[in-house]
Formats: sequence, C-alpha cells, structure tokens
Amino acid sequence: MDEYRQRPEINVSTLVHGLHSMRRLKRIIDEPPHEPTDAMQLGTAIHCAILEPSKFQANYVCMPAFHLDSANVTQGGKQTKSKATSYYKAMVEEFEKDNSDKIILSEYDMHRIIRCVQEVAAKPGLSNLIDSCQKEVELYGEIDGVACKGRVDLVRDGYLADLKTTNDAEPRAFGRTYGNLNYSFKLAFYRELADQNGYQIESVQVIAQETSGDYDTVVYDVPPLALDVAFRKVRSVLAQYQECKASGVWPGVDGGSASMLVYLPPWELEIEDDLEWSDTSDQESEEVIW
Repeated sequence: MDEYRQRPEINVSTLVHGLHSMRRLKRIIDEPPHEPTDAMQLGTAIHCAILEPSKFQANYVCMPAFHLDSANVTQGGKQTKSKATSYYKAMVEEFEKDNSDKIILSEYDMHRIIRCVQEVAAKPGLSNLIDSCQKEVELYGEIDGVACKGRVDLVRDGYLADLKTTNDAEPRAFGRTYGNLNYSFKLAFYRELADQNGYQIESVQVIAQETSGDYDTVVYDVPPLALDVAFRKVRSVLAQYQECKASGVWPGVDGGSASMLVYLPPWELEIEDDLEWSDTSDQESEEVIW
C-alpha cells in the first residue's frame, strides 16, 4: 500500500475533490490528509477482515480486557474494573510494546468487525461472489492523457464491486450517502481502468455493510447510465486539471468568474398561498419577481 501511495499517478480519491473546485484539488494534492478518522480506520479493518482474512489475522490484534483481571486493584488493594489503575496502564503498555508491528483494536471495534464478517458470510450467495473475484486489485491506465491509478475491492471478468461500510443501508438513506460521497464518480473511474486492463466490465455493484445496529448487508446494482453520466464528469475534471497544471491557475468554486448566481434551495421559491393572482390588470399591484 505504501508503494501504491507513492506512485505519481492520480487516484480517484484525490481527483473527486475537483468536483468541488480546482483550488481544493490543488490543496489535496499538495497537502494530502495523513491522519485517517476513526470511521476510516474501522472501515479499512472491516475491508481487510472481509476481503483478506489471513492478512487481517496477521496485522490486527485486539486489546485484552486487562481491566477485568483479578489482579487489577486500587492502591488500597481493592479489586476494580477501572482503567485508571497502575496495573491496567502497565499491562496496556506491555501489550502495545509486544505488538508494535500490529494495529491494535478495542474490544468493541473487534466485536463490530466480527459481526460484519458474520453478516456477509450469512448473506446468500455473497461469499461465493466474493470468492470468485480478485481482491484489492491495483489498476493503472491513462484517461484523456492523464496517468491514473486505482485500487479496486472486487473485480473479475465482466464484474466490479466496491465494499462500502455505512451507518444505514436502507435504500433512501444509503442513496443519500452514495450521492453525497460521489460513489458513481469513483466507480466510473474504476470501471474505465478495469476495462483498460482487460476486464470488460458489464456489471457494477456496491456492497453496503452496516457497522452497528442491525448490521444489515445489502447488495446494490449500479445502473450503467449512472456510470456513463459520472464518467463524463470524470473527463471534465481531468480536463480542468490539465488546464490548471498548464496555466498554474487553480480557481475556486466560482471557476474564476467575476460573480455567480447564489444557490437557492427549492423552499426559497415557494409562493405564499394567500397571494392574489386573480387581477393581473391592476398596475399598482405588487409584482412577484423571480
């Protein structure tokens, strides 16, 4: 993964910021985020556990419940479940030292990961689908003259899928997440690279896995039309990216224009019910200006 990250090709996780503005894309290129959020770290662990279980076992370990040990006592010698004791802190320090080459998970996060793995395994046909694919495949190619790279969760001849962790896999809720995080943009990018690498993708799916609550697992089909539309956006952002690299000018959300129309949510244009529309001939009546 470190070698992949160091390669010079642009990836879609960076490129997608160009949908906001070229200024933001330039900032992300120059100052890539280094510290993943807790949610991102959990998502990475779940991906690893589901797609590469042997790698998960080799690289992750769970922090033992030292606070429940009978030897965990207060300074007065009273047994406790507190994590503020000298015993607990010493045991944690020793465990971290012994596992310095691994990623240490809390008991709660390990429980969540195990539940996700169990739910995927229980989903009819899903385990067989995952087993039929190559996992975490690195793809390289060129789109409109720009060198690109991508790391795809699941791919085989004719098929590509992305595993997404989520708080809510219900269609409307996940649909909002799907749109807000520009998943079609990313999947269209991956589909193009997969095609360039000989996979000839015909079907694209998203596996939505809840990380708490019901731990529901839903497999969503992504319409080809949505990916076709999104790929036009990919090409548009790449074109702007090339122009900005050549000119050295990276405009913000206004695209470099002197001004732009303010965005108005639909409710701003609602008309009050008590407006009188019957007499439009009265020159002194108040006009409604759109």
